[in-house]
Amino acid sequence: MNIQQLSIAVSLSLVTFLAAEPASVRESFSGYQSPLAVQGDAKHGWSSPWAADVKWGGLNGQESTALVEPTNLPIPKGYQLSEEARSRPGHIAELGNGLARILAEDQRIDLSQDATHYISCLWMQSGSGKFGTMQIGLLAEKTHSRKPFLFTTQSSKLQLGTNNNEQIDAKQDFHAGAVYLLVIKLVSYADSSKADQVFASIWTCEQDSVEGEPKAWQMSAELAGEDRDRLLDRIMIKGSENNRQCLDELRIGSSFAAVIGR
Repeated sequence: MNIQQLSIAVSLSLVTFLAAEPASVRESFSGYQSPLAVQGDAKHGWSSPWAADVKWGGLNGQESTALVEPTNLPIPKGYQLSEEARSRPGHIAELGNGLARILAEDQRIDLSQDATHYISCLWMQSGSGKFGTMQIGLLAEKTHSRKPFLFTTQSSKLQLGTNNNEQIDAKQDFHAGAVYLLVIKLVSYADSSKADQVFASIWTCEQDSVEGEPKAWQMSAELAGEDRDRLLDRIMIKGSENNRQCLDELRIGSSFAAVIGR
């Protein structure tokens, strides 16, 4: 190998390394046992294990009855599983009485600052009727119940709600029983004249390929002015009892590539 070839190889290796930057917060549900209870590795961007007091977002050690299956959910082409998932497969197969977990202090999302965050997960639900729902959201510090944005499934639609879910801003079709990759982009501004924004798209794991960050996101909304200075410090996930939901590979990062593993 000559010097020019070596230089190209090193450059390509560097590009690969940079593209593979890991998410700063990640959860693969690897090595957990059923029920989930308060299990959970406190590393990888979290300050507490999982708990289930999700109605108001507080964490008092209540155990979650969520069940864990020793397999990974299917993934779309272009997405990469985490190292933990490859070595010890696992996913949540039923949400039970819900899941809640606090972010590590240095990973909390301050909506009063200029920043861009990405959140992703793999999800599926068995039904899509009026009462077959799942909710995924980040909650605000101190209030423990304030939801600046919330994703809810209902009647074959994934809904994006803002202002504590009082405003439904966008909807996207989904099919019951299909596994999807959900990626959320959250853009906040220090300038009070600019509205914070949330974007999202979904990819089916059977048909779609993730080529990169969408030029046009499927869903978008502006956050309410009341929420522009919130500090988001915990994630909340819950589902209805008459429905089976699955969840896997939850990630938060500073780039699209980080949360899809590329």
